[in-house]
Amino acid sequence: MSDLTPVQVLKKFVQALERLSESDASRLCDPAFDIEVKLVAKRKKQVATVSINTEELLRKLQAADSRDIAHTLLLTEATQTRSALEPIARALDIPINKQDKLEVLRDRIVEATVGSRLRSLAIKGDGIPR
Repeated sequence: MSDLTPVQVLKKFVQALERLSESDASRLCDPAFDIEVKLVAKRKKQVATVSINTEELLRKLQAADSRDIAHTLLLTEATQTRSALEPIARALDIPINKQDKLEVLRDRIVEATVGSRLRSLAIKGDGIPR
């Protein structure tokens, strides 16, 4: 065993008991239930260290001539994580679901910037060689 004293171990048990809901606490004395001890490692939150200039990237995306260029911009800039793309999506008022994958978020950003402009030009007939 490590350097933990019995008092420290009991303190951890007390802390766990204090976190129980009322219904779980009432089950402690119920003979139909057993008590099991399960050790779970605490998760450390990952802090994104890369920061991007959202406004500058939005300007580049809106100036892009094609969807492919916009995708390349999103791949080459510091947008390799979902948390890096979320501020861009929020700035464009794009709804974000927890289930959205990184590629889906990229596609929505491209459609909200370049895609909408290209669709509008196609409808108007502007920018199409004749």
